[in-house]
Amino acid sequence: MDKKQVKKIIDKIKAFRQNFDVSNLLIEEWTKILLPYRYEDVDKRLDEYFKENENTLKYPDAYYLTKYLRTEEEINNNQEVYVRCSICNKIMNENDLYEHYERCSSIEYIERCGRKYLKRRFSKIKLWEMSKDKFEELYWKVCDETFKVIPECLEKHTLENAILTHNGQEPKYSIEELNKMLEA
Repeated sequence: MDKKQVKKIIDKIKAFRQNFDVSNLLIEEWTKILLPYRYEDVDKRLDEYFKENENTLKYPDAYYLTKYLRTEEEINNNQEVYVRCSICNKIMNENDLYEHYERCSSIEYIERCGRKYLKRRFSKIKLWEMSKDKFEELYWKVCDETFKVIPECLEKHTLENAILTHNGQEPKYSIEELNKMLEA
């Protein structure tokens, strides 16, 4: 990545987070951190950051954006690194872990909520076979159905926040309020 591309990343952050304070020092420091990485990889990671509900109104960090990314040198050396998913124990290429983990944890959530709250069973195999769009549609449908039957608890409040932010609304409970519920 070159300095122009780093500036594009910073400008994108500024577009999404207008209060993001950009200075020459920030550009210099971010350039040092992002220089070894490919622009496309960092840009994709930034898009994913902005899509995450818990990142609403938060500023990304240069080190966060490069976490689990491979540098140009690592890519050029083409050394394959394999990792194991902590949920399903599947072994995969390190580059595939992030996307796999998101789907895997969502499948676990659907399966658990189905059993515990909806008295339904979901086939993990069929969930894995679904297209991304169909899966996401089902995921939010299960969340909505679960929210209607789950008893008042911290999980219900975090689920409500997730549903609200997914629908483009402000979360009902602040982090501080959720932490107080957790401590109670």
